[in-house]
Amino acid sequence: MSGGYSATLTGGSFSDLQVEFDEQDRAQLAGLRPNGGLVRVGGMSTGTADQLYLALRVASIGDCLERADSLPFVADDLFINFDNARAAAGFKVLGQLAHKTQTTFSPITGIWSRLRRRPLDNR
Repeated sequence: MSGGYSATLTGGSFSDLQVEFDEQDRAQLAGLRPNGGLVRVGGMSTGTADQLYLALRVASIGDCLERADSLPFVADDLFINFDNARAAAGFKVLGQLAHKTQTTFSPITGIWSRLRRRPLDNR
């Protein structure tokens, strides 16, 4: 479910998410690379982990919207650990979400100035 968002938000570095089990049989979230490799969240950069977490959030909201009344999505500082390209992808994903439910967020202050000159493709 989160695969499309995972790929978009990470610039194609990860194609999906899956659950792996460690030696003590504890569930661990892992990102699936396009080549089939797995990277546990603990082995990712903070920015990539944040992007995959956002992918999960947006996917779960989409799933809930299929069964229940819409509630607003409110978030703060979503892109604090995103580079410019992934922040632009984040805006695209939030734009798609805004077509389904009210979406309110506040990105970090500097991101607007870095991205305002760059057109966002909202397709």
